[in-house]
Amino acid sequence: MKTTNQQNNAQADGAPVVSKQYRCVKLGLDVHADSIRVVRMIDGATPQPAQKMTPDEFPKWAAKQLTLADRVCSCYEAGPLGYGLHRKLLALGIENIVIRPLVLDEYRVRVKTDKTDALALTKRLDTYVRGNRKAFAAIRVPSEQEEQDRTLSRQREQLVREARRLADSSTPRRKAAAHPEIIRRKFPHLSACCRATNAARQCCAKQGLRAQWDKSHCLSLARKTSGASTSPIDRAI
Repeated sequence: MKTTNQQNNAQADGAPVVSKQYRCVKLGLDVHADSIRVVRMIDGATPQPAQKMTPDEFPKWAAKQLTLADRVCSCYEAGPLGYGLHRKLLALGIENIVIRPLVLDEYRVRVKTDKTDALALTKRLDTYVRGNRKAFAAIRVPSEQEEQDRTLSRQREQLVREARRLADSSTPRRKAAAHPEIIRRKFPHLSACCRATNAARQCCAKQGLRAQWDKSHCLSLARKTSGASTSPIDRAI
């Protein structure tokens, strides 16, 4: 009905009507850093065999699907690769959904591959598009700024965990590796965090405090020593 109305409006405006071959194309994606497995289902037909593409090839192939159907929907599970693919698909005009990770081996057959995962996602997407909102749980995709803030906060937490692990080691060699200079070389993207941590350690040593990584006290000493203002990362910790 919606397509018919659009065609009637286009005819009234004098624009040529381009009738597409299918109504809806559904794509289930199993996303990895170096490849994407995709299973396509056209309207209510049987899902097609899985295809393997590179991250550069897939957006071009997905854009072609828009010329075949009035509506193109896709979904993939949230993971460590972020939401760049989601934003690319939305920019193309594809209705993409990022979902909470699922246990796709429902029958416990212990056969779990990229192909079977993409197939299971396609079937769930088909039922979701048909109206079953319990097929999977869609998640809220953060903005680019929110994603950057989360990434920086997680990297700082990783730095703190690594420094604690090295500081708690019993061997002198590993204790030496806990020095902020060593950590700065290992985590060059967090040099500012290392400087604040180094200032806190020096201040603790001057006051005879124990060389522990106390978050609240050491960070407050670092701010007093360096004269730096409170950053969003410090407030998060």
